[in-house]
Amino acid sequence: MEPINTTDIQDIQTQNNLNKLRMRNCNVKTNEEKLREAAQGFEAIFVTKLLNQMNSSTMNEGGFIGHSNAEKTFKGMLFQEIGKEVAKTSSFGIADAIYSV
Repeated sequence: MEPINTTDIQDIQTQNNLNKLRMRNCNVKTNEEKLREAAQGFEAIFVTKLLNQMNSSTMNEGGFIGHSNAEKTFKGMLFQEIGKEVAKTSSFGIADAIYSV
C-alpha cells in the first residue's frame, strides 16, 4: 500500500474549496433577476386575485352539493398555482411591463 501523498490531499482540499465557492455563486442573484422575480410575483398575485374574484362572482349557485371549506381551499390553491404559471409565461404581460419600466 502506497503512502498518501500530501499534494494529493491539498489538491482535494483545493477542489472542495472551489466547489463550495461555485455553489455560493450559483445562489447569488443579480438585481435584474430579483426585479424579474418581483415582477412575476406581482403578476402571479394579480392573476390569483382575478381568478378568485371571477370564481366568487360566477360560481355561487347552490347546486346539488353545497360548497365545502375543502373545495374553497382547493380552488384557492389551484388559482394560486395557475397565477404562478401565468406569470412565468408572461401571458398577461404585466411582469414584462413592470420589468421594462
